[in-house]
Amino acid sequence: MRKLEEEREAEEKRRRQIESKKLYETNLKLKMKKKAREEQEQLAFDMKVLEKLLEETANEAAEIAQRKVSRPSRSE
Repeated sequence: MRKLEEEREAEEKRRRQIESKKLYETNLKLKMKKKAREEQEQLAFDMKVLEKLLEETANEAAEIAQRKVSRPSRSE
């Protein structure tokens, strides 16, 4: 009788361990997905900022070139 009870307790302990392991793995996967999503969002934001800076730089260069073309020549 005692042996049967010990076997049940051991089986219950294994079941709880398996359950805990699955819960841990599920939580870890969710955490990793969240981190990946946050990093992707940060990367997208950084890319928008860089694109904006590139556009502003290109506009400034175009304005400078236009001023040089529009400026009257000093030799006249």
